[in-house]
Amino acid sequence: MKDNVVTFPGVKASPTNPEVTEKVSWRARNHVQGDIDAHIETRRRFAAAVAWEIATVDQNLPEAQIGRAREQREEA
Repeated sequence: MKDNVVTFPGVKASPTNPEVTEKVSWRARNHVQGDIDAHIETRRRFAAAVAWEIATVDQNLPEAQIGRAREQREEA
């Protein structure tokens, strides 16, 4: 039955009870990749917000739209 146990990096199963897991000091690759993906998405949103703010200022749009574009940039 031991041969059927699948282990993943970052988690170590108890030898006596495979249901009990213990975290190890380093992170699993999928957790790191998830953080990288979130960072990339955040950069993309920020770039889009900055581009929109620049476009509103360049096109001399009403002050309310420029203000909203600045708020969106700050949120991003």
